[in-house]
Amino acid sequence: IEHREGGETRTIAIRLMARDDLELNDWFAVNQVTVHHDRNHRIPDIVVFINGLPISVIELKSFVRDRVTLLDAYKQLETYKKEIPLLFNTNQILVASNGKFSRFGSITSGWDRFMPWRAMDFEFEVETELEFMLNDMFEKEKLVEYIHDFVLFQSKRAEDIKIIAGYHQYHAAKAALQRTSEEVVKNGRGRIGVIWHTQGSGKSLTMTFLAGLIARDNGLQNPTVIIITDRKDLDGQLFQTFDSAKEYLRQEPVQIEDKDDLIAQLSGRKFGGVIFSTIQKFMPKEKGLKMELLSDRTNIIIMADEAHRSQYDMLDGYAAHLDDAFPNASFIGFTGTPIAFEDRDTRGVFGDDISIYDLKQSIMDGSTVNIYYDKQVRKLFSSKESEAIDEAFEAAVDGEEMATTESAKRRWSRLEAAFGAQKRLEDIVSHMGPHIESRSESFPQGKSMIVCATRRICVRLHDMLKEIHPEWYSERDDEGVMKVIMTGSASDNWQEHIRNSTRRGQLGDRFRDPDNDFRIAIVCDMWLTGFDAPSLATMYIDKPMKGHGLMQALARVNRAFKDKTGGLVVDYFGLSARIAEAVNLYTASKGRGSVVVDIEDAEILLTECHEVVKNMFHTIDHSEFWVSEPLEKEAIRRKMLNRINSLVARDPEASRRRFGQAMARLNKAWNLAKASDTARTLRDDIKLYQALYGYINQKAPEEQKDPEILDSAIQQILDDTIQPEGLADILNIGNEKSIFDDAFLSRVKEIEEKNLAQAALEQLLRGQILILKGKNHVQQRKFSEMLESTLKRYRDGDLEDIQNVIDDLLDLGREMKAANDRGEDLGLTYEELAFYDALEENEVAVRQMGEGKLCEIAKAMTEKVKELWTVDWAYSERKQAQFRIELRDLLEKFGYPPEECERAVETVLEQAKLNARNHDSGSATA
Repeated sequence: IEHREGGETRTIAIRLMARDDLELNDWFAVNQVTVHHDRNHRIPDIVVFINGLPISVIELKSFVRDRVTLLDAYKQLETYKKEIPLLFNTNQILVASNGKFSRFGSITSGWDRFMPWRAMDFEFEVETELEFMLNDMFEKEKLVEYIHDFVLFQSKRAEDIKIIAGYHQYHAAKAALQRTSEEVVKNGRGRIGVIWHTQGSGKSLTMTFLAGLIARDNGLQNPTVIIITDRKDLDGQLFQTFDSAKEYLRQEPVQIEDKDDLIAQLSGRKFGGVIFSTIQKFMPKEKGLKMELLSDRTNIIIMADEAHRSQYDMLDGYAAHLDDAFPNASFIGFTGTPIAFEDRDTRGVFGDDISIYDLKQSIMDGSTVNIYYDKQVRKLFSSKESEAIDEAFEAAVDGEEMATTESAKRRWSRLEAAFGAQKRLEDIVSHMGPHIESRSESFPQGKSMIVCATRRICVRLHDMLKEIHPEWYSERDDEGVMKVIMTGSASDNWQEHIRNSTRRGQLGDRFRDPDNDFRIAIVCDMWLTGFDAPSLATMYIDKPMKGHGLMQALARVNRAFKDKTGGLVVDYFGLSARIAEAVNLYTASKGRGSVVVDIEDAEILLTECHEVVKNMFHTIDHSEFWVSEPLEKEAIRRKMLNRINSLVARDPEASRRRFGQAMARLNKAWNLAKASDTARTLRDDIKLYQALYGYINQKAPEEQKDPEILDSAIQQILDDTIQPEGLADILNIGNEKSIFDDAFLSRVKEIEEKNLAQAALEQLLRGQILILKGKNHVQQRKFSEMLESTLKRYRDGDLEDIQNVIDDLLDLGREMKAANDRGEDLGLTYEELAFYDALEENEVAVRQMGEGKLCEIAKAMTEKVKELWTVDWAYSERKQAQFRIELRDLLEKFGYPPEECERAVETVLEQAKLNARNHDSGSATA
């Protein structure tokens, strides 16, 4: 402010906080302070004041009340912002906590961007999250530092967004600044190090925070920061991040157009500046010559985005040219991909690791989500064409399709021929079209990206989808569900799809907007690196990819967004081995396991979650609920609702809460595996459980889930979808005619992954038993008990070797095969065999009467059921009583042992009910 003293006017700096002497500040944390605004008054739980300015609001919920969640605390904060806005004019941090768990965000953060505050080695913390947050983040010195250095505004087209650093960004930027000071101040130049923060974790913002710290550090004396990328589109995206935060940087970043512009920006500059350039501009004038000197200053810091070996080798690559251009500069590398220990060229340029924030840690924090993998491989070629495909593969992974040499053009032509076969594309589109619709129905704001091997195939696939869904197409950039995103030249035949960078940028804005109707992007190379659209939920890949490029592409679907539980990658080419190889490297540093989850793992999770809910209704038969008569349905529903209210003795509220928690897990599992064979078999059960859950929530609205999440879950349940290959097909054992095939049974033993083989075999056997459930009451019961007995012995430790489990399951499969073939040997139809099995269950009758007589009875019973059948037979007590009389007469006529007659009557009656219901179902279908 200006202050007049005597005849002079002096400018005096007034600081809202004393940073150098913390005790000059007034510190208050006030509990239950009442705030009035207009006619509103609210009482936040805790407000933190520094020098009378409210800088944080903490909303607390009790962890004892499970039905009250952190989301409720967030919604309470949103209400405060609307009704008492004056409290938030100087707000820096919002906190939602239940004591045990805590999440923080800015006043513009959605709930999906509220994150925990941890130490980088958080596995070893013993405090609750709130305790650690208060002791660490809200420690006086750190809090003042955080407010000064780790809060910025980004100017967006619609509104300004307040960004506050996540704990990984805070720790990384601080550590990098310290390393920078050590290298630059002490040595004049140096290798600062490498920051590896996984894709989707805000690496661009970490770079922005570090650039701001460097600019404000007095010891560094205002150095020039040069930010290097290896692609023009990445350069533009990163520049936009920095440019939107120029107030925080206290200077406007500059984007270099060409090499002359770079020289002009550096010429005469002694300090300051944030300069962006692609690394390709650092090339000598003539090949083989040394790169010319651009500046020998010691206060130049070069930040390289996506620092990895292929771009920064010291032999004859760009790193060598950078070193020649800036011999006294210091280098720091940022990457979303890990750098192998043996990658000495990269570490030779940038130095050792500064900070590692890997995929698994990011998922645990909610910064990113899991990536689920669905193998839908469509055959490419015969063996004689493999050499050509191998060449094409190398062409695809080595660079973009815009090739100029004749050799490169021939390789891309071969790639086009292999991937673009008409029948193959038709097969892919027949799966892709319904799958896109299915995903859109279950997650309306979720978007899709289709990755094709060539630009020509992009266009062809676009046109094929357009034929099926003309409503998806528009020639206007501001309209249409589906667009091809690619570059091209004036000689290309698909000018409609070629756009300049401005138009592509506008389409990018449309695609990033979750409410915009542009939902399907078809690409070859564009948007596979550095392009962030959090609502992107599904990626369809039909292109050779590997390593760094593959993981960059997969990471497009791992951004956290609202209730998005995971990104799905549908693979038509066959990248599972490449994905496993890349993920193994990407998670090796901390040994936290895979983050790309095969769809069969999701199926196993779904089965487990379903069993938990189903067991809550043991002894209540609801297997035929959806085909029951209305009165019977209502009786079943009442029994199940009563059971829900009595899960916890004398505590209906706790009972409903337990059911709700189990349903939340089941809904999440369904969302991940809903397009699987397992989901199809469980669908009726889950739909029933969802209906019960909705009913319970109507009676207890305070326990109801967030409406958006519940709507999404219900849509997922009602969703019809094309089924992908299941677990068995992933293991390449599902091509036989049935699991009874001897070739199949022998091939199971050859699978090296024994735990997967066991899971596959168990899944297939359960599927066959489920089929029996609708046909043969005795066989279904018998084999179900045998399967559960085998698995129980394994769980109890009686079968320690998993191979023993597989052998027992194979024996069960063979026995099922024998039982399946027996009807043909006895000359019985499947219906007759079912009655035969019901009679044969009595060993005494078998010994006395023999197979021939039992076959006669079985055939007579089949005829009797057909004779007595009416539409309501299986549900009429009177008609069933009549059948019992007729059945006893029939057994007496054939001389069935009288003492065993009653048991046989009940078993046969159950089978007769089953046959009647099948008959009823078949008639309705007809």
